[in-house]
Amino acid sequence: MGKRVLDLFAGTGALGIEALSRGAKAAVFIENSVEGRGLIQKNIEAFELQGVGRILRRDATKLGYIGTMQPFDVIFADPPYGRCLGEKAFVEILRGGWAKDEAFFVLEEEKRAIINLPGVFHLVDERFYRDTVVRIYKI
Repeated sequence: MGKRVLDLFAGTGALGIEALSRGAKAAVFIENSVEGRGLIQKNIEAFELQGVGRILRRDATKLGYIGTMQPFDVIFADPPYGRCLGEKAFVEILRGGWAKDEAFFVLEEEKRAIINLPGVFHLVDERFYRDTVVRIYKI
């Protein structure tokens, strides 16, 4: 795969860690909670991913400018359901230069959620699992 992955609302880091196990070059985990960051750190160590996984304490909806980091190919978001946080985070990603041109954005949300993203996001696939939907967008 060789892609750079950004895992927003990372929780345990499962999405980013799975991407690394499938060949992603690097993953950055955005998690605001102390507990979540601790779990991610434990999982990075358990899977011996210290050199390719990095944890940042940030609010995914207020990331700001990317700074000196390289932009990402794939952005995962698994926010708390029903609060439009995924949409806010994706817009912030674009504003801050966090995504490469033609990046993929993967959003997990409750099935009945109405997603309102700007027209630059093009839905390329969606999968339904019980009460959950996973939508994949490309810019």
